Amino acid sequence: MLDLPTSGRVAVALSLLLAVSAGTARAQICFPPADGVPGSPGAPDWWSPGATPAGSTTTSFLEDPRWRGAMAHDVLEYERFRVVVETSGSSQFLIMSWQVRADLNNSGDRLYFGLWDDASNSGNVYRLTRMQETQTSVAGATQAAGAFSGRVFAGTGPLDAVAWSTSGTIPPPPLPAWLTTDARVDVTCASPPSTGCDRWAFRIRAPLSATANPADTAPTGFKLTGPNFHFWYEIQDSATVGTATYAFPSGIVNAHEGGIPPIALPTPSTWKAAKLGSGAGCESDVALAVSGVWVNAAGSSTLSMTSNDFHARPVNNTAGNLFNDAVTARFRIANWGSVGFASPEWRETCASTTAGGSITPGNPFDLRCTWSGFDSCPYRPAGDPCGPQAGTKDSHQCILVDLANTTGTLNTLVFAPQSVFRNMDFDVNSVLTREAMIDTRGIAPMANGALRRDLYLRVQTRNLPARAPRLPPIGTPGTAAPPPTSVAVPVPPANEDAIRVREIAALRARFRELQLPSQGTIDVKSSLRIQQALLEGKITLEHVEQLMPTYTVFVWHDTGRTIETEQGPVKVMEPQPSFGLFLAHDGDLEGWEHRFEGAEQVAENLYKITAAKDGVTTVTATIAPKGELPPPAPKNTVTCSRCDVAPRNPDSQLALVLSFAFIAFVVVRIRRRRGVS
Repeated sequence: MLDLPTSGRVAVALSLLLAVSAGTARAQICFPPADGVPGSPGAPDWWSPGATPAGSTTTSFLEDPRWRGAMAHDVLEYERFRVVVETSGSSQFLIMSWQVRADLNNSGDRLYFGLWDDASNSGNVYRLTRMQETQTSVAGATQAAGAFSGRVFAGTGPLDAVAWSTSGTIPPPPLPAWLTTDARVDVTCASPPSTGCDRWAFRIRAPLSATANPADTAPTGFKLTGPNFHFWYEIQDSATVGTATYAFPSGIVNAHEGGIPPIALPTPSTWKAAKLGSGAGCESDVALAVSGVWVNAAGSSTLSMTSNDFHARPVNNTAGNLFNDAVTARFRIANWGSVGFASPEWRETCASTTAGGSITPGNPFDLRCTWSGFDSCPYRPAGDPCGPQAGTKDSHQCILVDLANTTGTLNTLVFAPQSVFRNMDFDVNSVLTREAMIDTRGIAPMANGALRRDLYLRVQTRNLPARAPRLPPIGTPGTAAPPPTSVAVPVPPANEDAIRVREIAALRARFRELQLPSQGTIDVKSSLRIQQALLEGKITLEHVEQLMPTYTVFVWHDTGRTIETEQGPVKVMEPQPSFGLFLAHDGDLEGWEHRFEGAEQVAENLYKITAAKDGVTTVTATIAPKGELPPPAPKNTVTCSRCDVAPRNPDSQLALVLSFAFIAFVVVRIRRRRGVS
């Protein structure tokens, strides 16, 4: 999931940016100044000699609290972009980061990013190709170390008819010095059992200059001569099964290098209008993070069978007070899994009502409502005497929240995001079996007209090793772990268990207030403390992933579109909502086992479903302590229920008819030769 800010205020929410209301969204985004945090002013600084991330609970520059207040954009929880503006003397720089959380392949991924100066009708696009595959240190890897290659494109002309050019030589000329010296690549590999090095990021410090020449072979920075510009980026996560794309703004033409024309970039008129600064005219007024959504208890998405209290805690991002009743929240639920936001699966529950008081800048609302008097039978276990509907729904539900201005309010507010969903559950692990719904209803039809589409599901685990490290106790369970410098491990450093225990102890030592055991499992009481700290904004969801056993399933669907590359066309995939679990376990264990059923396994931790264009497929995840995993379900477990099954492929039907016709023709010829009438 997402890395939420340690401070309560963000300029544009570091949360799931799913949809911004078309009726209230402002046309322009703002790149805000880097204010930093108390004790660490300015921007995250990784380029200065000896630079380290700020913050006592920070392990990377991507977590650096100096991103506070950044303009941010998230594509579900798959990819996240952030930017602040650094001023150093008379010079200004864009401090930017892009992070991909669920990579499909090892390398070859591309990042395009561009800035168009409206005053001079000129601009640049940079394409960086990731080459780094192995784990990087906190400092990251540089272009000089072979972490990435790249190319520069220059454009001039009217905003809606730009001609892009490049120097044209192969290989391309060297990149500008500000990219080769200040840009970094981060690669993170999962802890055992490994799901590969499936997270990566680019960090870039780009100069802004009125004198920069976009047509130079190596521009000295982005040309910016006035207050207004357009901005765009696109990530192409390459894999053998296709290319997953993430872009801002979304819904515009994909970039490509190959085919005809050999270079095609989206025209700057489709990019996002932007300016430097913050305040009036900038998105957003109210921000909502996924950690601020729950039902019945902090961190919960589990329904009660009698009455349910839904909560959403958006933050006032304006400079003044907002009346407590200026914002309403509408709550909807759907079965746990990957459900598109236009699916009919979403069920209305209730809408919030508040009265009296006001919310000061930087503080959250508490939008809540009670849902009761509903038919609980579908949410009860199968076989319950309540009736035949029992077991058709899961008591663990995804929660979708839509924010809106209160009818008649004096404030016209912008929400970023306007909608968020919660799809990560906290649960207790003995033998845990969960069914999940993979729903393609409401997704845009296949661009090529196909009646069925492929979906790919990647299972990603954190802190679920097949063999848990077991060493003599370090510290006393239930108390804060000692600081890393005082951790005593009575085994040689080369011992894998010792190294892992040191890592666990050092990590938990950074979160002393949670009173976590220095090693071993996260028990139920510790899990409750973690959930409360998450609710209060003391830790982030990425911290939760570091601390707790985590099981996440990422889902992509084929769009029917293709991108031209030098190697030929590749299909384009888009993400659907992911889903997963944070697991607590009372008592010791030897390790974990898990199994994923209901889909075809095509690679390690990667699964495929071929579904109707408007269908529902059920998959099953089972996680258990080592030695307690139940036997697998019978074969052919892919099911489709409550859906419109696509007609057979017309080509297949035609082939079948022709086959029968050919057989009939052969029989008639044989009978005639034999004189049979």
